[in-house]
Amino acid sequence: MKSLIIFCVGVLNLFHLLGTAQPLTGASVYSENFDNLPSQQLWRNLKLLVVQDAAPPGNKVVRAAYPIQGSASQVMVFNHLIDPEMEYTLSYDILLEKGWNPVEGGKFFGLGPENHTTGCKDKTDEGWSSRIVIRDRKPHIYYYDQRRSDTVCGNRKTEATEAMVPGRWYALSLYVRVNSSASQADGITSAYMDGKRVAHQTGIQFRKSDLPRSMVTKFLAHTFLGGGPNGPVTETFYAQFDNFHIQQGLHPKINPGAPVLSLFDRAGRNPIPQSGLVRREFHSGIFRLHIPEMGQFNLLGKPLKEKGFAPVPGK
Repeated sequence: MKSLIIFCVGVLNLFHLLGTAQPLTGASVYSENFDNLPSQQLWRNLKLLVVQDAAPPGNKVVRAAYPIQGSASQVMVFNHLIDPEMEYTLSYDILLEKGWNPVEGGKFFGLGPENHTTGCKDKTDEGWSSRIVIRDRKPHIYYYDQRRSDTVCGNRKTEATEAMVPGRWYALSLYVRVNSSASQADGITSAYMDGKRVAHQTGIQFRKSDLPRSMVTKFLAHTFLGGGPNGPVTETFYAQFDNFHIQQGLHPKINPGAPVLSLFDRAGRNPIPQSGLVRREFHSGIFRLHIPEMGQFNLLGKPLKEKGFAPVPGK
Protein backbone atom coordinates (compact mmCIF):
# COMPACT_ATOMS: atom_id res chain seq x y z
CA MET A 1 0.00 0.00 0.00
CA LYS A 2 2.82 2.38 0.91
CA SER A 3 4.48 1.73 -2.44
CA LEU A 4 1.22 2.47 -4.24
CA ILE A 5 0.84 5.78 -2.40
CA ILE A 6 4.41 6.77 -3.26
CA PHE A 7 3.80 5.85 -6.90
CA CYS A 8 0.60 7.93 -7.07
CA VAL A 9 2.28 10.93 -5.46
CA GLY A 10 5.11 10.56 -7.94
CA VAL A 11 2.73 10.49 -10.89
CA LEU A 12 0.99 13.63 -9.62
CA ASN A 13 4.37 15.34 -9.29
CA LEU A 14 5.24 14.24 -12.80
CA PHE A 15 2.07 15.77 -14.25
CA HIS A 16 2.77 18.95 -12.33
CA LEU A 17 6.25 19.10 -13.87
CA LEU A 18 4.94 18.38 -17.36
CA GLY A 19 2.36 21.12 -16.96
CA THR A 20 4.84 23.90 -16.39
CA ALA A 21 4.59 26.60 -19.03
CA GLN A 22 7.93 28.28 -18.42
CA PRO A 23 10.53 28.04 -21.21
CA LEU A 24 13.03 25.27 -20.56
CA THR A 25 16.76 25.60 -21.04
CA GLY A 26 18.91 22.96 -22.66
CA ALA A 27 16.39 22.06 -25.37
CA SER A 28 17.33 19.50 -27.98
CA VAL A 29 17.34 20.74 -31.58
CA TYR A 30 18.64 17.68 -33.42
CA SER A 31 18.61 13.97 -32.68
CA GLU A 32 19.12 11.05 -35.01
CA ASN A 33 19.66 7.34 -34.67
CA PHE A 34 19.23 4.78 -37.38
CA ASP A 35 16.85 2.16 -36.01
CA ASN A 36 14.05 3.12 -38.41
CA LEU A 37 16.21 3.13 -41.54
CA PRO A 38 16.60 0.10 -43.78
CA SER A 39 19.89 -1.74 -43.46
CA GLN A 40 22.43 -1.16 -46.25
CA GLN A 41 21.00 2.30 -46.96
CA LEU A 42 23.34 5.26 -47.22
CA TRP A 43 22.79 7.91 -44.54
CA ARG A 44 21.99 11.30 -46.11
CA ASN A 45 23.85 10.33 -49.29
CA LEU A 46 27.13 10.10 -47.41
CA LYS A 47 29.31 7.04 -47.75
CA LEU A 48 28.07 5.93 -44.33
CA LEU A 49 26.13 2.68 -44.53
CA VAL A 50 23.34 1.74 -42.12
CA VAL A 51 24.22 -1.63 -40.61
CA GLN A 52 23.00 -3.89 -37.80
CA ASP A 53 24.92 -3.59 -34.54
CA ALA A 54 25.86 -6.71 -32.60
CA ALA A 55 24.96 -5.24 -29.20
CA PRO A 56 22.25 -4.61 -28.30
CA PRO A 57 20.42 -6.85 -30.82
CA GLY A 58 18.27 -4.91 -33.26
CA ASN A 59 20.18 -1.66 -32.86
CA LYS A 60 21.33 -0.01 -36.08
CA VAL A 61 24.35 2.24 -36.59
CA VAL A 62 26.14 3.81 -39.53
CA ARG A 63 29.49 2.46 -40.68
CA ALA A 64 32.03 4.69 -42.41
CA ALA A 65 34.76 3.35 -44.66
CA TYR A 66 37.94 5.42 -44.97
CA PRO A 67 39.93 4.13 -47.96
CA ILE A 68 43.36 5.72 -47.71
CA GLN A 69 44.71 7.26 -50.90
CA GLY A 70 48.27 8.34 -50.22
CA SER A 71 47.91 9.94 -46.77
CA ALA A 72 44.20 10.75 -46.78
CA SER A 73 40.69 9.45 -47.40
CA GLN A 74 37.69 10.78 -49.25
CA VAL A 75 35.85 13.62 -47.52
CA MET A 76 32.27 12.81 -46.43
CA VAL A 77 30.24 15.97 -45.75
CA PHE A 78 26.75 17.21 -45.12
CA ASN A 79 25.59 20.29 -43.19
CA HIS A 80 22.39 20.69 -41.19
CA LEU A 81 21.13 24.10 -40.01
CA ILE A 82 19.87 24.47 -36.44
CA ASP A 83 18.40 27.41 -34.51
CA PRO A 84 21.04 30.11 -33.82
CA GLU A 85 22.23 30.01 -30.21
CA MET A 86 25.30 31.10 -28.27
CA GLU A 87 26.13 27.58 -27.09
CA TYR A 88 25.40 23.97 -27.95
CA THR A 89 26.68 20.49 -27.17
CA LEU A 90 26.96 17.92 -29.94
CA SER A 91 27.19 14.32 -28.76
CA TYR A 92 27.44 11.00 -30.55
CA ASP A 93 28.66 7.44 -30.04
CA ILE A 94 31.70 6.16 -31.90
CA LEU A 95 33.44 2.83 -32.32
CA LEU A 96 36.79 2.59 -34.08
CA GLU A 97 36.88 -0.88 -35.59
CA LYS A 98 39.72 -3.27 -34.86
CA GLY A 99 42.82 -2.51 -36.86
CA TRP A 100 42.26 1.26 -36.61
CA ASN A 101 45.73 2.78 -36.92
CA PRO A 102 45.86 5.50 -39.58
CA VAL A 103 49.07 7.52 -39.73
CA GLU A 104 47.20 10.81 -40.11
CA GLY A 105 44.47 12.02 -37.76
CA GLY A 106 40.80 12.13 -38.71
CA LYS A 107 38.05 14.72 -38.31
CA PHE A 108 34.76 13.59 -36.81
CA PHE A 109 31.80 16.00 -36.82
CA GLY A 110 31.40 19.42 -35.26
CA LEU A 111 29.56 22.72 -35.01
CA GLY A 112 29.79 26.02 -36.85
CA PRO A 113 27.98 29.15 -38.06
CA GLU A 114 25.89 29.46 -41.20
CA ASN A 115 28.97 30.38 -43.27
CA HIS A 116 31.57 28.18 -41.63
CA THR A 117 35.33 28.12 -42.25
CA THR A 118 37.21 24.85 -42.74
CA GLY A 119 39.71 23.44 -45.20
CA CYS A 120 42.42 26.09 -44.61
CA LYS A 121 40.20 28.80 -46.09
CA ASP A 122 40.84 32.48 -45.39
CA LYS A 123 39.33 34.14 -42.34
CA THR A 124 35.96 35.89 -42.61
CA ASP A 125 34.17 37.89 -39.92
CA GLU A 126 31.41 35.28 -39.63
CA GLY A 127 33.49 32.20 -40.33
CA TRP A 128 34.67 29.67 -37.76
CA SER A 129 34.25 26.00 -36.86
CA SER A 130 34.98 23.51 -34.09
CA ARG A 131 35.28 19.77 -34.67
CA ILE A 132 36.63 16.70 -32.94
CA VAL A 133 39.85 15.25 -34.30
CA ILE A 134 41.10 11.79 -33.38
CA ARG A 135 44.85 11.43 -33.67
CA ASP A 136 46.84 8.57 -32.17
CA ARG A 137 43.39 7.31 -31.09
CA LYS A 138 43.01 10.32 -28.74
CA PRO A 139 40.28 12.97 -29.18
CA HIS A 140 41.32 16.57 -29.76
CA ILE A 141 39.45 19.80 -30.43
CA TYR A 142 40.22 21.38 -33.78
CA TYR A 143 38.90 24.89 -34.30
CA TYR A 144 39.12 27.82 -36.70
CA ASP A 145 38.89 31.27 -35.13
CA GLN A 146 39.67 34.93 -35.87
CA ARG A 147 43.11 34.93 -34.29
CA ARG A 148 44.67 31.88 -35.91
CA SER A 149 47.98 32.29 -37.60
CA ASP A 150 47.96 32.81 -41.35
CA THR A 151 50.53 30.01 -41.63
CA VAL A 152 48.33 27.30 -40.10
CA CYS A 153 44.87 25.95 -40.89
CA GLY A 154 43.17 25.29 -37.55
CA ASN A 155 44.20 25.06 -33.90
CA ARG A 156 44.39 21.61 -32.32
CA LYS A 157 44.51 20.78 -28.62
CA THR A 158 44.04 17.79 -26.31
CA GLU A 159 44.33 16.85 -22.65
CA ALA A 160 43.61 13.16 -23.30
CA THR A 161 45.97 10.69 -21.64
CA GLU A 162 44.22 7.45 -22.62
CA ALA A 163 43.93 6.19 -26.18
CA MET A 164 40.62 4.87 -27.48
CA VAL A 165 40.50 1.09 -27.72
CA PRO A 166 39.39 -0.24 -31.13
CA GLY A 167 36.28 -2.37 -30.87
CA ARG A 168 34.80 -0.41 -27.94
CA TRP A 169 32.01 2.17 -27.99
CA TYR A 170 32.63 5.66 -26.60
CA ALA A 171 30.41 8.71 -26.10
CA LEU A 172 32.02 11.84 -27.52
CA SER A 173 30.71 15.34 -26.83
CA LEU A 174 31.77 18.67 -28.31
CA TYR A 175 30.77 21.88 -26.56
CA VAL A 176 30.97 25.31 -28.20
CA ARG A 177 30.10 28.72 -26.80
CA VAL A 178 30.83 31.59 -29.17
CA ASN A 179 32.26 34.89 -28.00
CA SER A 180 29.66 37.18 -26.43
CA SER A 181 30.17 39.97 -28.95
CA ALA A 182 32.20 40.62 -32.07
CA SER A 183 35.04 42.37 -30.24
CA GLN A 184 35.36 39.94 -27.32
CA ALA A 185 37.59 36.87 -27.06
CA ASP A 186 35.61 34.89 -24.51
CA GLY A 187 34.50 31.89 -26.55
CA ILE A 188 34.96 28.32 -25.33
CA THR A 189 35.21 24.90 -26.94
CA SER A 190 35.69 21.60 -25.15
CA ALA A 191 35.62 17.88 -25.90
CA TYR A 192 34.51 15.09 -23.60
CA MET A 193 34.88 11.32 -23.78
CA ASP A 194 32.41 9.33 -21.65
CA GLY A 195 31.77 12.51 -19.67
CA LYS A 196 35.43 13.22 -18.91
CA ARG A 197 36.91 16.41 -20.34
CA VAL A 198 39.73 15.60 -22.75
CA ALA A 199 40.26 19.00 -24.43
CA HIS A 200 39.46 22.57 -23.47
CA GLN A 201 40.20 26.05 -24.76
CA THR A 202 38.97 29.41 -23.51
CA GLY A 203 39.56 32.98 -24.69
CA ILE A 204 38.53 32.29 -28.28
CA GLN A 205 37.33 34.94 -30.71
CA PHE A 206 35.30 32.75 -33.03
CA ARG A 207 33.62 35.64 -34.84
CA LYS A 208 33.96 39.35 -35.59
CA SER A 209 30.26 39.70 -36.22
CA ASP A 210 27.16 40.01 -34.04
CA LEU A 211 24.78 38.68 -36.69
CA PRO A 212 22.71 35.67 -35.55
CA ARG A 213 24.08 33.61 -38.43
CA SER A 214 27.57 33.93 -36.87
CA MET A 215 26.37 32.08 -33.75
CA VAL A 216 26.22 28.28 -33.54
CA THR A 217 23.79 27.53 -36.37
CA LYS A 218 25.08 24.41 -38.09
CA PHE A 219 25.81 20.73 -37.50
CA LEU A 220 28.98 19.99 -39.48
CA ALA A 221 28.75 16.32 -40.42
CA HIS A 222 32.27 16.14 -41.81
CA THR A 223 34.45 13.08 -41.51
CA PHE A 224 37.67 12.07 -43.23
CA LEU A 225 41.26 11.11 -42.52
CA GLY A 226 44.32 13.19 -43.36
CA GLY A 227 44.38 16.19 -45.66
CA GLY A 228 43.38 15.35 -49.23
CA PRO A 229 43.27 12.18 -51.37
CA ASN A 230 46.42 11.44 -53.32
CA GLY A 231 47.31 8.24 -55.14
CA PRO A 232 45.83 4.71 -55.13
CA VAL A 233 43.97 3.17 -52.19
CA THR A 234 46.50 1.41 -49.98
CA GLU A 235 44.43 0.60 -46.89
CA THR A 236 40.89 1.02 -45.55
CA PHE A 237 39.85 1.81 -41.98
CA TYR A 238 36.33 1.61 -40.54
CA ALA A 239 34.38 3.41 -37.79
CA GLN A 240 30.78 3.20 -36.58
CA PHE A 241 28.54 5.99 -35.28
CA ASP A 242 25.20 6.22 -33.51
CA ASN A 243 22.90 8.55 -31.55
CA PHE A 244 23.73 12.02 -32.87
CA HIS A 245 22.28 14.64 -30.56
CA ILE A 246 22.55 18.44 -30.29
CA GLN A 247 21.38 20.20 -27.15
CA GLN A 248 21.48 23.77 -25.91
CA GLY A 249 24.06 24.45 -23.21
CA LEU A 250 26.78 22.22 -21.79
CA HIS A 251 25.63 18.59 -21.59
CA PRO A 252 28.50 16.08 -21.91
CA LYS A 253 27.21 12.58 -22.49
CA ILE A 254 28.57 10.15 -19.92
CA ASN A 255 27.86 6.79 -21.56
CA PRO A 256 27.25 5.39 -25.04
CA GLY A 257 23.61 4.67 -25.68
CA ALA A 258 20.44 6.39 -26.79
CA PRO A 259 20.13 9.92 -25.41
CA VAL A 260 17.01 11.23 -23.73
CA LEU A 261 15.34 13.58 -26.19
CA SER A 262 13.76 16.88 -25.32
CA LEU A 263 10.27 16.92 -23.91
CA PHE A 264 9.52 20.40 -25.21
CA ASP A 265 10.62 22.57 -28.08
CA ARG A 266 12.78 25.63 -27.45
CA ALA A 267 9.75 27.73 -26.49
CA GLY A 268 8.78 25.17 -23.86
CA ARG A 269 5.42 24.39 -25.43
CA ASN A 270 5.24 21.55 -27.94
CA PRO A 271 6.58 18.01 -27.71
CA ILE A 272 9.36 17.31 -30.19
CA PRO A 273 8.54 14.48 -32.64
CA GLN A 274 10.32 11.16 -32.00
CA SER A 275 10.86 12.14 -28.37
CA GLY A 276 10.96 9.35 -25.83
CA LEU A 277 9.59 11.92 -23.35
CA VAL A 278 10.37 10.16 -20.09
CA ARG A 279 12.80 7.36 -19.26
CA ARG A 280 12.22 5.10 -16.29
CA GLU A 281 15.26 3.64 -14.57
CA PHE A 282 16.00 1.69 -11.43
CA HIS A 283 19.50 2.53 -10.27
CA SER A 284 21.28 2.41 -6.91
CA GLY A 285 18.09 1.33 -5.20
CA ILE A 286 16.10 4.34 -6.48
CA PHE A 287 13.39 4.27 -9.11
CA ARG A 288 14.02 7.35 -11.27
CA LEU A 289 12.20 9.32 -13.88
CA HIS A 290 14.52 11.13 -16.26
CA ILE A 291 12.63 14.13 -17.57
CA PRO A 292 14.51 15.85 -20.41
CA GLU A 293 15.64 19.41 -19.71
CA MET A 294 14.66 19.07 -16.04
CA GLY A 295 17.16 16.45 -14.94
CA GLN A 296 16.30 13.37 -12.93
CA PHE A 297 13.57 13.17 -10.32
CA ASN A 298 12.57 10.43 -7.94
CA LEU A 299 8.91 9.58 -7.63
CA LEU A 300 8.39 12.22 -4.96
CA GLY A 301 9.53 14.89 -7.38
CA LYS A 302 12.80 15.54 -5.54
CA PRO A 303 15.64 16.47 -7.94
CA LEU A 304 18.59 14.12 -7.92
CA LYS A 305 22.17 15.35 -8.18
CA GLU A 306 22.86 13.83 -11.57
CA LYS A 307 22.12 15.97 -14.59
CA GLY A 308 22.27 15.37 -18.33
CA PHE A 309 22.07 11.93 -19.88
CA ALA A 310 21.60 8.96 -17.61
CA PRO A 311 23.92 5.96 -18.11
CA VAL A 312 22.52 3.43 -20.57
CA PRO A 313 24.12 -0.02 -20.58
CA GLY A 314 24.20 -2.20 -23.65
CA LYS A 315 27.07 -0.95 -25.80
